[in-house]
Amino acid sequence: MNILVTGANGFLGREIADYFSGSEYNLILAPRQVLDLTSKQEVDDFFSKNEVDVVLHTAVRYSQTFGDFISNLSMFENLKNHADKYSFMITFGSGAEYDRSTDISAAHEKNIFSRLPDDYYGLAKNLIARDAALFNNIINLRLFGCFGTMEDNTRFIKNSLERIKK
Repeated sequence: MNILVTGANGFLGREIADYFSGSEYNLILAPRQVLDLTSKQEVDDFFSKNEVDVVLHTAVRYSQTFGDFISNLSMFENLKNHADKYSFMITFGSGAEYDRSTDISAAHEKNIFSRLPDDYYGLAKNLIARDAALFNNIINLRLFGCFGTMEDNTRFIKNSLERIKK
């Protein structure tokens, strides 16, 4: 089974690659330097040359710029356009999909689409989740409080654990 992992240099991509290393699965790691997911032509060329069974879409641009908003939507759109070439895709969402200007600690899944986030990152994640819901073979996995060994030392949970160890 060929598994395309986008964002392979990012936190989730590195965790996934580490988890599946040495397994029977063939990982196709696609960091930004290898495959520009914002380029429709590069993604089209990639899928014409590679057989992919599963896409694990972890690539994301985190900043709050309009350009990164467009990039996040473009990456998903370019992968979604090839949904007929893979069995399924998992795109990784987060609590940002909710309107974070309100308290999301008591948020319910049924209310995910009742409001639009007012920040570019959350809005992109919300729109991607909405679009994914329309496909039978695209799953939006919404993660909260995710951390692991590949997490950057500046992130809250890992930083806190490192301080406890000292």
